[in-house]
Amino acid sequence: MTGFGRFCVFIILEIAAGACFSRPVYASDIVWRFNNTHVEKRPESGARKLFADRIYELTAGDLQVKVFHGDSLGVAKADILRALRIGAIEMSTLFPAYLGRDDQTLPNVLNAGVIFNVDEEIAILPVLMDIYREIYDSWNIEVVGWQLTTPWQLSVLCNDPVDTLKELQDKKLRVYHKGLVNIFRKLGVAAQLIPAGEFYLAMQTGVVDCGVHSVALAHTLSLQEVADYASKVSILTGLTAIGVNKDVWNSLPDNLKAAVKLAGDELLEQSVAEALTKPKILEARYAGEYAESKELIVLDPFPETDLAAFYTAAVEHWEEEAMVIGGKANSYRLRVVNALDAWRRDHASAR
Repeated sequence: MTGFGRFCVFIILEIAAGACFSRPVYASDIVWRFNNTHVEKRPESGARKLFADRIYELTAGDLQVKVFHGDSLGVAKADILRALRIGAIEMSTLFPAYLGRDDQTLPNVLNAGVIFNVDEEIAILPVLMDIYREIYDSWNIEVVGWQLTTPWQLSVLCNDPVDTLKELQDKKLRVYHKGLVNIFRKLGVAAQLIPAGEFYLAMQTGVVDCGVHSVALAHTLSLQEVADYASKVSILTGLTAIGVNKDVWNSLPDNLKAAVKLAGDELLEQSVAEALTKPKILEARYAGEYAESKELIVLDPFPETDLAAFYTAAVEHWEEEAMVIGGKANSYRLRVVNALDAWRRDHASAR
């Protein structure tokens, strides 16, 4: 869809939202559109559909949440904060990396590459939630649930066997996060931000030679068809909020609010439990299947010296970005850093 097309859809949604607010809403008449930024085949999407179904169950059908996968509502990822603020959509997933155009502090609260393992991320969840709630509140958004990003093992997928930074320096690399462009640049690697939906074509046409993605999720984009080798370099981190327009939320009866919050709590609990087991199981499963079919060969991970260099570059970028953004960005960063340092001291987990 062109930018003009997205603009038209956005305006239509805004008008529709205004129409909804112009008449009384009764409990048996409440239907929310839930904008899910992931495609339906992603495991996270299945959990979100169960979350919506759970709300319907807990409210005895008084509140129906209809899930629209993969931006099918016509709202671009970069427009989600604005769409929620005005009520053009009632509910959406909020993944900070997608929202930096309108609020630069969001992607910098927890920068890519600065977390060693899932245990650390789980330990700092209360701090992350407090910060994100504060930011989303300023956008007229009520957070009703959380989903810990599954800590997928992130690999560099290439047509050639690349498993060192030196080899990667000769390649054009696709990344999913703006911050990774600068992090890899510090390491002498030319990276560019390309949406997941365009990754396959970029590899197929030679726009990029390699890309960062999960082996366990390669099949969701059919990446095994355009890449032959993979080597682990990091883990995916992040905390997705489920946000609702505050005007929509405030119009909801208290009993229905309680049901939504309960479903949101269950979503978080489930995502944390899965984070501790699911990635390793699926990574091993798909690596084995690809090895058998010879579609994608999983190499040894990048060497420890390269991983340490990647972490150092990520930390430097995190602080530099906070200083450029200004406002509360650095105070948010320091709150996360302090929480991480405290956990690492207690568990002696730092590199």
